[in-house]
Amino acid sequence: MKIKFIFYWMIGILFLQSCYDDKGNYDYKDINEVTVKLPKKYFPNLIMGDPIVIEPEITFKNPKDTAYFKYEWYLASELISTSRNCNATWSKLGETYGEFHVVDTITNCQYIVNFSVDQVTPYETGWMVLYDRNGKSEYCYIQEKGGVYTDYVDFYQKLNGEGLGSTPLRMVEHYTTSRGISEVLVIQRGGLGCVEIDGRSLLKKVTTQQEFIGESLPENFAPVDASYAGYINYILNEDGRVFSRKANPNSLHTNRYSTLPLADNGKELKIGALISVAESRAEFTVLFDETNNRLVGSLTRNNSLAGKLTDLYCKSYPEGAIPLNNIGENKMVYTGAYLEGQQSCEFVSIFKDPQNQYKLQQYMIQYIVGGGLEVMKIEEPRITGNGLFNEQSLYFLLRRRPYIFFTTGANSDQLYYLDLATNKTNLYKDFEGERIVSLCADKTCQHLGVALENGKFVIFDVADQLLGREVKVLHSVDNLGKVVHAIYKYGNLANFTYD
Repeated sequence: MKIKFIFYWMIGILFLQSCYDDKGNYDYKDINEVTVKLPKKYFPNLIMGDPIVIEPEITFKNPKDTAYFKYEWYLASELISTSRNCNATWSKLGETYGEFHVVDTITNCQYIVNFSVDQVTPYETGWMVLYDRNGKSEYCYIQEKGGVYTDYVDFYQKLNGEGLGSTPLRMVEHYTTSRGISEVLVIQRGGLGCVEIDGRSLLKKVTTQQEFIGESLPENFAPVDASYAGYINYILNEDGRVFSRKANPNSLHTNRYSTLPLADNGKELKIGALISVAESRAEFTVLFDETNNRLVGSLTRNNSLAGKLTDLYCKSYPEGAIPLNNIGENKMVYTGAYLEGQQSCEFVSIFKDPQNQYKLQQYMIQYIVGGGLEVMKIEEPRITGNGLFNEQSLYFLLRRRPYIFFTTGANSDQLYYLDLATNKTNLYKDFEGERIVSLCADKTCQHLGVALENGKFVIFDVADQLLGREVKVLHSVDNLGKVVHAIYKYGNLANFTYD
């Protein structure tokens, strides 16, 4: 009886050796095996309304039989194309999962490859310039596609049908999960106060006042900067007070800010700067604590430890190095982060010593499991700046390349760059009296945005092959009013974090 059961079982298995969904009644022929490859599995930053173009690489075992094949492209189970190469539009924003089917019409065999597309508005990734026009805050959005630039000037009023406010100061983009849409905080004094703008539509989402407990702002609330890192968000006030909230990094507006300022062991701190690392991804961020004249870490990724201030431990500082936990008589001029990672990040600090010499110090901060932060790879400080740094200088460290761009001159109208590898300074461009007020770069760090107070914003190509040889203008926009700040808007954390 057992032998008979095994025999029938083996017969059944033989009947199952047919193609997927094979219901035909015909003479069997050799299956034309097919190999299907897509250029990639994830297609990000596609502008909604533009065709989705995907050209697969298909290899047939029997090329003469290709006429018997048909092609089907699906998004969210909806058929969008029956051509071999996809060239179709899709009406939904965000990420959508799809399938490409190559179907043998003789055997009904199907070869299926999965992929996903992520559609955005034209406003999701690009440059933003904040300015004052006739006493009112406004911004210009600049979108680039295939080397062609489109300017959306005075765009807040046009989109929202109301004024943004007045006395603009700064913009800060922040993110949720890797593909969640960002928001942009506009810091200003008048009108609505500080406003969050949707990173996809550029429409107003919420005011900062609505994000405080009871929608009640702290006394003398005058923010100058903000940091959004993992489970902790900070707003820096002009008097050095910092207001914080625990946050859910996977979504926006999940908690409210406290009106109680940041303190350490019960003592209120005066913070001079928020030094962002890789927003929403790193295990820590860094603050400059003016009260104790030190750099101090703040843990960000662990919900129970988020916001905990942590000393920057170092086993041994090299001779002549400036201890980060006690800067002493030195003045911190600038600190920036580059080559960020989740567990560690490299930093560059510029200090001014009591002899008015500017010194540059490079180092790495490493997260230690359990909540510690260790300073490593400390280089001996070197005198830097070639006498060009001054009290008005702006500094901008490229995130992915070893250069600091900085301004100098009596009117901050000269743009130089410092090569971290050689410590040499080079003039990039003299703007001849036009004051530079803000510097920013795109995700590749090959394109540099320079904002001039007189209402002009210029995008330069600063690739290695051009740097020091040619000043190449990619795009410029004029007559924006009095410019105060500019950023490159990444649109989401994945764009910010990954190449």
